[in-house]
Amino acid sequence: MTVKEFILKYKEAAQIASSQNGIHYLAILTQAAHESAYGKYAFGNNFFGIKPGKNWTGKTQLLKTNEYSINPNLKFPEIISKTQETVRGKLMWHYRIRDHFRAYDTAQEGFLDHGQFLINNKRYAAALLVKDQPEKFFLEIAKAGYATDPGYCSKLIEIYKKIKDEVNEDTTLKSTNIL
Repeated sequence: MTVKEFILKYKEAAQIASSQNGIHYLAILTQAAHESAYGKYAFGNNFFGIKPGKNWTGKTQLLKTNEYSINPNLKFPEIISKTQETVRGKLMWHYRIRDHFRAYDTAQEGFLDHGQFLINNKRYAAALLVKDQPEKFFLEIAKAGYATDPGYCSKLIEIYKKIKDEVNEDTTLKSTNIL
């Protein structure tokens, strides 16, 4: 799916979620685009890579993913491979694994749960203070540990710029834009 196709397909879901949680809809779209590779890996309508956690009572699914850690002894349902790598000057373990993730009946349900996930986790409090400023929001969710990828924030900012440019340049996208 192209950037434009992704925006056209999921912009409304992001705007509805934004109206409920106050997170800028372009930040929501950006994170969904990154986490799902523009919808390619949105299995079970999980566009945000959200794991179930101990209080989750909904559907789950077992999926392949990557995790980075300084800990060589992490446990997962299945470890496919574990290698040591230097990432941004830091020695880390790169785990290729299968782990449990949340699953949803619709994309909209997944978009709405993303906001609730952030709101219900105290570690994202600083991010929610800047939820209307996408680049600052990305920095704060990265600092809070949303993903183990050390390059998470910079990857989100790069995608955000593409999405923002596409929305600003395309009059069909701009007509329903709430920038």
